[in-house]
Amino acid sequence: MRKAAHEGLNKGVVKDFYETQTNEALLLAAGGLAEPAQWDNHLRRAAASMVLSVVYDQPTIKSEQDRNVKLINDFVQRLTRAAYPGAHLVEFFPWMRYIPSRYELRCIDSYCAVSDPTQVCKVEARRRGLV
Repeated sequence: MRKAAHEGLNKGVVKDFYETQTNEALLLAAGGLAEPAQWDNHLRRAAASMVLSVVYDQPTIKSEQDRNVKLINDFVQRLTRAAYPGAHLVEFFPWMRYIPSRYELRCIDSYCAVSDPTQVCKVEARRRGLV
C-alpha cells in the first residue's frame, strides 16, 4: 500500500493535481463566503472531493449532501471513535480476548461497513478502466 501510494502521490506526480486543488479551493472559498456558519461541512466536502478526485478520478463533488461525502465522513467518524482510548472493553478486561468466535461475526459486519466507502470507489474505478 505504501509503495502504491508513493508511486501515485510522489512530488513529481503531484503537479498533475494542481488544477484539481485549484478547483477545490475555489469551491471551498465560494462555499465559505456563501454560508460561513457551515464551514465544517465545506471542509469535509472539500477533503472528500479531493481524495476521490485524486485517488479514484471522480468528478468534483459540489454538494455536502453527496452520498460519497456522507460515506467517507461516516467512515472517518467510526475510525476515530474506534481509536479513542478506552473505546473497547477488552482494554479494561483482557480476559475478553478469549471470548468464543461466534461473537466475531459482529466484528466482521462492522469491518464490511467500514470498508464499504472504498469498495464503492474501487468498483467504479475498475469499471472505468483506471485500476
